Amino acid sequence: MKNIYLILILLSLISCEIKTEDFSFQRIEFTGNEFRTDGYYYQKSSGGSYNVLFFYKNGLSLGSGILGGNVEELNGNILNANWDKIKEVPIGIGVFKVEGDVVDYEFWANPESGCYIPVAFSGEILSNENLSFEREGHDNMIFEQNSFKPDSTNQWID
Repeated sequence: MKNIYLILILLSLISCEIKTEDFSFQRIEFTGNEFRTDGYYYQKSSGGSYNVLFFYKNGLSLGSGILGGNVEELNGNILNANWDKIKEVPIGIGVFKVEGDVVDYEFWANPESGCYIPVAFSGEILSNENLSFEREGHDNMIFEQNSFKPDSTNQWID
């Protein structure tokens, strides 16, 4: 009898549908020039990694932690990272909107109770190459122009 329960639990875990909670706002095309979208914003965090944020003209965003000793190494690691993961799970993908010198950014984080939950934070656009969010490790994001950006196409956000 215990084996049957174990099998049922395992089958339910394997067949789980990925669920996401809604963001507080919809994706909006970014047509402004308040900050740049032809690269990424980064800030060094503890442990030799960088917090990296990509913003797309289609209103999508993508955030990740990437290893790198310096910006040149970071660029190489961004190029070689497995960005296809966003096609499987929605961690780090989100939306943003700009109103004046404020950017609001929401992304999905690790699931609680089987559902990916939105994490929201707001930031100030200090210049078109410098953003400051109200979140440790994101309070001085610096722009790096880069010809490579991960594909923002995903099944999670229309």
